[in-house]
Amino acid sequence: LVARHGFAARVALTHPLPASDPARRELRSGGLGATVALGLFALLLAGVLLSGTVLFFVAVVLVATGRIRPRMPRPAPGGSVYLESFALFTGGFLFVQILAGLLDALTRTPDGESAPWAPAVGLGLQWSLLLIPFWPLVRHRFSPRLEGMHAQRFAGTVGLHRGRGFWREVGAGVLGYLAGVPVFVAGIALTLVLVTVWTSLTGGDSQTPANPLFDLIAGADPLMIALIVLLATVWAPLCEELIFRGGLYRHLRSRLPIPIAAVVSAAVFAFMHGYGPLFAFPVMALGFNFALIREWRGSLIGCITAHALHNGTIMLLLITMVTTLDLTSP
Repeated sequence: LVARHGFAARVALTHPLPASDPARRELRSGGLGATVALGLFALLLAGVLLSGTVLFFVAVVLVATGRIRPRMPRPAPGGSVYLESFALFTGGFLFVQILAGLLDALTRTPDGESAPWAPAVGLGLQWSLLLIPFWPLVRHRFSPRLEGMHAQRFAGTVGLHRGRGFWREVGAGVLGYLAGVPVFVAGIALTLVLVTVWTSLTGGDSQTPANPLFDLIAGADPLMIALIVLLATVWAPLCEELIFRGGLYRHLRSRLPIPIAAVVSAAVFAFMHGYGPLFAFPVMALGFNFALIREWRGSLIGCITAHALHNGTIMLLLITMVTTLDLTSP
């Protein structure tokens, strides 16, 4: 019971004990901490949703009246160097996942436990993928007669520039993320509706998507938690924004209107996260929002900021739940 339900099971098992019993008093104090933490997060979430809704309608009005205009110049059609970067990233990501899986399988002990350092190595391998977005520079250096670009042109086209000022772009990323919160909530609502419909049609329970990060955090040591947080808040915003908004969206934007290019790039972004068709819509909503920020600002700083803000918030909530409720792996 404890292995399956953790803190809630321990509370249930100590229920017959008097409130003055040390075991029950300790568990009740842990539950109070979890309740307070989740209550504060709920208040924060309500504030974010309210401010995001206001900013969403303000943004719609400003766009409709022409007071907000895209600062990203529409690229000229032609070339495929950014599609090559995306293909290399996809292949590299799959290769890293396979390699990490093999490493985990080869280091398992006879009782089925993997080596404690294997997950850390698997996470570390993903950092090598941060080199792939710079493929156009490598192509230019070693294949000058093929399509490529020098460093200054690469930074300008992919969005690695200061825009109208670094901190101004950071602020725009925060505002853009908040304005996109209603879209993200709509993605969650759509997923809930689809899951409910699918469950009623199939007559069975719908399985939630597996989240390996949750499994790693549960019972992980502080070093592993730090590695996971860095991966979510540093690696993902940098690498994924360079690939999806810096490269893929730019390529699509040269051929498609803004809404269609944003939707297509967001769909690919969601598919790459591997949550399945029913659970992809929240991630797709995030990708759509990040693409609009890229179009609005031209620079990737706002997209990276919004991405890091979202992942950091999710990680904070996840770690708070795991540590406060003691949701450790059996």
